[in-house]
Amino acid sequence: MFGPFFLIVDVWRRFGQWQDWPFIVDDVICGVLLLVALIRLRGRRSNGFLFLAGGWGYGVGMMWQSFFGQLREIAVPDPSGLSSRFVVGFKLVLLLACVFGLVGALRSPVGRRGALDDRGA
Repeated sequence: MFGPFFLIVDVWRRFGQWQDWPFIVDDVICGVLLLVALIRLRGRRSNGFLFLAGGWGYGVGMMWQSFFGQLREIAVPDPSGLSSRFVVGFKLVLLLACVFGLVGALRSPVGRRGALDDRGA
């Protein structure tokens, strides 16, 4: 769910504002990591948990900066046209989802014993 979300939403939100490309690319990277994790885990590859933890960890860093950056500039209109207060609240929800996703990935059975010994890579 979050993989496609990160791939699509920021492109929609910033469509036509290509000077903001670094802020679009970071969402794409996070989405790709989460989609790769999904594909690897569906194929029963234990190293999928590495991609899952990597995607969620990347998402935590990305959403941390995004949330606090927008909170600091809450008076500035959002590129989407939505209320800045709504966007800040939504980003807080996404940040918390990324934190819980990361904790869940790290607490997985494979994450606890380590997935570096995956022979099915």
